[in-house]
Amino acid sequence: MNTSAPCAHIVLNMNSGQGEAKILKDSAAKVCAEFGYLCELYEPRSAQEMDDICQEALKKAQPEKDVVIAAGGDGTIQTLAKFAQGKKARIGAIPCGTFNYFTRTHGIPDRPLAALKVALTETAKPTRLAEVNGQVFIINASLGMYAKAIKDREEHISKFGRNRFVALLSTLLNLLSPRLLLKVQITLNDETHKVRTPMIFVGNNELQMSELAPNIAQCLQKDELAIVIAKPYTKWDALRMMFKGLSKKLDQEERITCFASKEVTIKSLKKTQLISLDGELTKMKSPLVVRARPNAVQMVRP
Repeated sequence: MNTSAPCAHIVLNMNSGQGEAKILKDSAAKVCAEFGYLCELYEPRSAQEMDDICQEALKKAQPEKDVVIAAGGDGTIQTLAKFAQGKKARIGAIPCGTFNYFTRTHGIPDRPLAALKVALTETAKPTRLAEVNGQVFIINASLGMYAKAIKDREEHISKFGRNRFVALLSTLLNLLSPRLLLKVQITLNDETHKVRTPMIFVGNNELQMSELAPNIAQCLQKDELAIVIAKPYTKWDALRMMFKGLSKKLDQEERITCFASKEVTIKSLKKTQLISLDGELTKMKSPLVVRARPNAVQMVRP
């Protein structure tokens, strides 16, 4: 074995998607060898093990030589990115999830082996992240109705399987269900506004936002965040908003306020809030300080 050869450290989430990680596992070593790389595979079995393994792989990798690759959904990529931020480590991403917004946004192929070739042969480029109270997200952060929708969606997926139809249907059902209003103070550019809202959504992914509200999505090209706040609405309003979202006209909906900013502070009356970061639920203390993080990691991409 040529120990001087570069190494691809591949963190595999075997629970992501519908079998793509298995394809990658069976062929990764062969593909790596074709491009002069050694291959080391990691298979975390829990969220804590995922954290530990990502840190271990980053520690073992030689910054200018090796590459550490997350193979899974957006949540798997987010886990690697949060530990890689501020480091010289070269990281890559292979889509094996349900929506794969991150890899699609950055032009990474949707076929796992083709994405692996990109991670082995292309150049690392500075890539943006975002954070809430220091915790990283790559796609979106939300509280209120959307966070509850994520919780309900995971329950439905555990019963009916992980696919886009189940995810979308679960979101629709949640949108039509009774909801509580958040009472928050939002501070933006030194101005504070009191707001009663069922949902606050912060987008950090141009592709996802362009599928909903193309006008506000443009701000992401300037390293700003897309912030969406819903006004209280009826079930009929909810159906109209769903239709406009599917028609990519959510930014034209009268019950929705959209704006762009590099930072926003959200202070709630409750000491803690349930918040969704890239689909993973966590509780955070108020106030919530949300920031864009340009050039936070070195991502290998086309």
